[in-house]
Amino acid sequence: MSESDRLLILLAAVDHADDEPVTNERLVAALGWSAEEVAESLEAAQAQMLVWGLRNGGVPKPHFEDVELTVQGQRLLRSNRAAPS
Repeated sequence: MSESDRLLILLAAVDHADDEPVTNERLVAALGWSAEEVAESLEAAQAQMLVWGLRNGGVPKPHFEDVELTVQGQRLLRSNRAAPS
């Protein structure tokens, strides 16, 4: 799976979260990825300004709580949902 595919899957998981705060642990449970894979993907998404979240002291780092999509993340997700297969 390409990095861009992984980012889109991560963004969709953040977008589909219910009213509870999105954390690394919730993403691990939702995606079935390892904690390290989630942390790496969150780091890549944050570097591209696709997500925002509060860093906390958990491991593996970066470890976030209250992850949200940024406007750029919402746009990327929307544009890829609308793209023809």
